[in-house]
Amino acid sequence: MPGSSTRMRTQKVIFHDFPGGPHGFELVSQFCYNKSNIEIAPSNVVILDHAARYMEMNKRVLGRPNLIEKTEEFLQEIYSWTWHDLLVALQHGQGLLVDNGGTRPQKPDVKRRAEGEKGLVAELVVCSEHYSMFSTCSLQRLVDEVVGRLTLPSMATPSAASLKSASFRSSCDSRSTETSSTRTTFSQNSWWFEDLATFNIELVGMIVRAMLLDKFDHAIISKFLFYYQKIRVFVASGAEKIKTVQKLVDLLFLLDKRAISLRPLFSTLRISLNLELPTGSRHRLEGMIAVQLDQAKLDDLLVPPPPPQKNYTFDVKLILRLSRIFLLESSCKVSLSQLRKVAWLMDLYAAEIAADTFLKPSKFAAVLMALPDYARDSCDRLYHAIDIYFQVHKKLREKHKLRVCLALNYAKLSTEVLIDLARNPNLPLLARYRAKSYWSSKLNGGIKDASRFKFFSNHRGGSRGDSEVPKADLEQMGSTVLELEEAFGTRDPQMIPNVMTPKACCMQQTAKYLPKLCS
Repeated sequence: MPGSSTRMRTQKVIFHDFPGGPHGFELVSQFCYNKSNIEIAPSNVVILDHAARYMEMNKRVLGRPNLIEKTEEFLQEIYSWTWHDLLVALQHGQGLLVDNGGTRPQKPDVKRRAEGEKGLVAELVVCSEHYSMFSTCSLQRLVDEVVGRLTLPSMATPSAASLKSASFRSSCDSRSTETSSTRTTFSQNSWWFEDLATFNIELVGMIVRAMLLDKFDHAIISKFLFYYQKIRVFVASGAEKIKTVQKLVDLLFLLDKRAISLRPLFSTLRISLNLELPTGSRHRLEGMIAVQLDQAKLDDLLVPPPPPQKNYTFDVKLILRLSRIFLLESSCKVSLSQLRKVAWLMDLYAAEIAADTFLKPSKFAAVLMALPDYARDSCDRLYHAIDIYFQVHKKLREKHKLRVCLALNYAKLSTEVLIDLARNPNLPLLARYRAKSYWSSKLNGGIKDASRFKFFSNHRGGSRGDSEVPKADLEQMGSTVLELEEAFGTRDPQMIPNVMTPKACCMQQTAKYLPKLCS
């Protein structure tokens, strides 16, 4: 009939997220048009299996086996596959693990649109069910087989299987290849790091969770994740780098915190500074670091601030958060020795940041008072940090200096430090007067070794008497500023019998710590 062709309706079927893309569709077409015959290999079995389930090819046609049956039959021989075959199958199937952010796909929808005189074209939009519904079929079976083999005694050392996989690694994406600096001689427990580090982060997540179910050593898992970070993150693009770091942090959070090395965690933290890492992942990362703060070194804490804060030398807010989390998370578990290690570390950190000319007195005081008083046997290191800060910040107002000096417990200062403090012109008059009164009380008490004397009875119980006595002394002081100046101006040598001058004291003491900003 003339013109009937122009009024015909054309149907177009669109498959969104077809497993394997055009290549996967071509494989299915070969199976359909070749009388259900297709060569199945480790390189295509995962895509074929997913595509068959996507298309629901579970029925026989003319008595021939369907595609699901053929892939299932092939996968039943997985136990006889070589290590190289398993890696190849995972490498070709990892692209099916698409992260959809946890959203549910839409149901298939049919849309119609007018096309003028040509009539109507029926456009069938087929939305795929997310692969998580059947990813446990082929990919999960492969992952379980890989993890299971790593637990076998015969796979405990590098073998011919790992040597054959060298060609596999060289054929993978160039972004995952290591440089000569990252190649190392792997131990018995880590020879497989190179093989599994070629996979994307979604597949690595599947592998790590399978390892946790098989009771893998958490320390080995964490080393693998840090190795993966070392060779993958630095060559990744912006968006991919954020996703990779986020996934790595979430996987590390599943492990025993004490089984994770602290130094690589700080490396991850430094990487995340320039990334817009989600708040939840950042909190998890800081929490993992904080519970091991007693194992940290001074260099670990010297973290630069986030990019917008260009004036500050170090990220002081981060260290304050870490110390606060350490106290909260470890309140019932931390020992006194661990607490004193953190106190020692914070004292060194305070001396390091004291030379920062942009550091505000309120923030510096917060660092000094981040830990409770009973965490320290001596406050000599605190005084040294305060002395450096006042030397750098000479224009501070008296009230700001007094606020900083509130961190000092004068009862825990040695005789030499008390003398030096009392004669230090950079410190406020009230602090100098308090130091002089404490030194006088020690001298009048006939204490020869003042460094061993303690004015508190129970430091474990957190007694506050030692911190309240100086405050009461200040409140009861009726001296005027002129009287204080007159008292400090009197330097009669007879007032300090048999006591060295401050300079001599400092020379015989252990050498003072010099912050890096001043070196």
